[in-house]
Amino acid sequence: MNQKLIIVNGLPASGKSTLAKRLSDSLQIPYFGKDDFKELLVDSTGLVDLETTRKFGKVSYELQFLVAKRCLSVRTSLIIEGNFTLGNATELFVQEMKSSSFDTYEIQCFAKGDILVERFLSRDRHQAHTNMSDAEYRAYAEGLRVEKLPQLGFSNYLEVDTSLPESIDYGALEGFLGLGK
Repeated sequence: MNQKLIIVNGLPASGKSTLAKRLSDSLQIPYFGKDDFKELLVDSTGLVDLETTRKFGKVSYELQFLVAKRCLSVRTSLIIEGNFTLGNATELFVQEMKSSSFDTYEIQCFAKGDILVERFLSRDRHQAHTNMSDAEYRAYAEGLRVEKLPQLGFSNYLEVDTSLPESIDYGALEGFLGLGK
């Protein structure tokens, strides 16, 4: 079986982490979330100012890409999760994966805008995400009404509506990934 890179993508509060963790448990492959890296950097340094946490966010993506390349190089499938957009590091990584022999899948999590805003505003905020005023945080949440991020461009692409998490068909997801039981 070819190694699989599963990219779980989507806006904040779209259910990416929940879906990625569940797939990881079900498929018995490792999962690495962007916020896990970012929060570890904040916790270990104690730095919480906006400029630094934004840098930590960028570094977190680069760490995910490094881990993905290392896992794939030793024939280990994995899941990475974040709100990936085509910026510098992401674009380079996407191009590398498109030209590789690895099977790469993008799962785009999305939900209705009102649901994303409600989820975002009601969740606990780690100190890595508390460096905005309440007004700025609320304004950021309102921007989630766009519901989806642009596709990264992989041919293996699936959109998953997480508006009702209990209605997600994980068997169909595993089938899409070619890993169904």
